[in-house]
Amino acid sequence: MNDRRCIIWITAFIWLGLSRSTSGWLYPCRRSALGAFVLFKECTLEDVYITKETPLYRVFFPPVDLNIISGYIPELNRAVMGRVHNKTIRLTVGRLGVQKLFLKETLETLILEDNLIKGLEYDSADKLSLWNLKLDYNRLTDVSFVRDLKSLVILSLRHNRIESLHLDTFKGLHRLKTLDLGYNRLKQISGNDDYVIESVNRFILAGNAMLELDLSQVTMANVKFLNVSSNKLMSINMYKLEKTFPNLETIDLGNNPWNCDRIEQMKFKLHFKNVTHQGLTKAADSCSENHLDSVTLTNPEEVNRIESSLHNLQDFIFQQENRRLVNVRLEISHLRMEYLQMELNETKSSLETLIFKTRTLFQLYELRKTGNGNFKIIEV
Repeated sequence: MNDRRCIIWITAFIWLGLSRSTSGWLYPCRRSALGAFVLFKECTLEDVYITKETPLYRVFFPPVDLNIISGYIPELNRAVMGRVHNKTIRLTVGRLGVQKLFLKETLETLILEDNLIKGLEYDSADKLSLWNLKLDYNRLTDVSFVRDLKSLVILSLRHNRIESLHLDTFKGLHRLKTLDLGYNRLKQISGNDDYVIESVNRFILAGNAMLELDLSQVTMANVKFLNVSSNKLMSINMYKLEKTFPNLETIDLGNNPWNCDRIEQMKFKLHFKNVTHQGLTKAADSCSENHLDSVTLTNPEEVNRIESSLHNLQDFIFQQENRRLVNVRLEISHLRMEYLQMELNETKSSLETLIFKTRTLFQLYELRKTGNGNFKIIEV
């Protein structure tokens, strides 16, 4: 009985201690979630206003996880974050006009959505505990700041202003599992030859402006789910897709201006690779029916396959030469390589001719639409 009374008195004391007001600058919990033997495990704070004129020595936050939903904090700088208790490992900040952000070493989850952030700062990346970072609906144009955040497991940068991306940025993030870059302004993504990203298993590029999905210089070996919906894709080079994502299980392709013939080809190849696709069946109702486009979009994929066969044959010859095998076999291999090289050159030449003819037809079509009968096609 005495032990129970003691617990009640201690609980009441903690409640009063967290609920008291210090000249209006103590931010008490408005709503809370109770945890075992802990009065407050998480607090929702309202009307939190901290500007340059605020005397920070009068700012106190409860030593729990915080969810700040209203107010105005233009700078979550080093001084302001210093007022956040070390026991706060999860911080969520809603629409508070945050422009500058300093990462506190003790934070494990940081969610700052719908603010004005253009970048962030930290002292030592090696000391950070952050594994979950979500900066959706901000004003980011550059993601290089994440290069050293090696503890990240989840990174979400949806609805920002990112126009270009180099996958080398994520080279050192060996724990990263989810990479969400949806609804930015990406037109293409670059990477270095033979670069492998092994950790990511969910890669989201939905809602960008990509005309082509070409990540052939990079291998994302463990990606199981890929989302490229709501872009400007007419086709996907299936050879390059397989090369970049060898273990892909599900791909979302919805809401793109697909070419009708390519839809059927992609369906067949995805089914053959046992990859579940989303959005292609519905896309057949609104796809573009253009056979010239179909040929133009298909040929590069076939060229890539021939090039790959040629490279494989060259590697085989090199191995044979190193092993000093009989000259007859080498001569046969050289002949096969020359034949494939000839086929490749003819295919490339045909593709260039087809592209020129297609462009010429498009020019004729546009001129006819404008009603201008005086025109001349110039070969380039």
